[in-house]
Amino acid sequence: MKIVTEEFEELFKNYSFDMQDEESYMYEADPVVILKLYDPSSSQAWYVTRYNRDGKIAWGYITGSIEDNFAHFSVAELEEVYEYIEIEIVNKRLSECLK
Repeated sequence: MKIVTEEFEELFKNYSFDMQDEESYMYEADPVVILKLYDPSSSQAWYVTRYNRDGKIAWGYITGSIEDNFAHFSVAELEEVYEYIEIEIVNKRLSECLK
């Protein structure tokens, strides 16, 4: 399934990161979630707060796995593995999304 589109990349123009820079975004207490990706057939969800278009790598809060946590993940891999993923534009703080 294609996740990364021009619209997707436009959403992250002010929320990108460079893997070589100091990763201060990793320590934000309550970051803004730009969009939510989720598998409607399971409890798996990715609350995306940053995106690196060069590597198709995202940073965000992942739920529905063994332990909910922040992590980098490959959007390209999600495109390959999942046949269908819902995409929801959020623009809210993570604490609001998890209520």
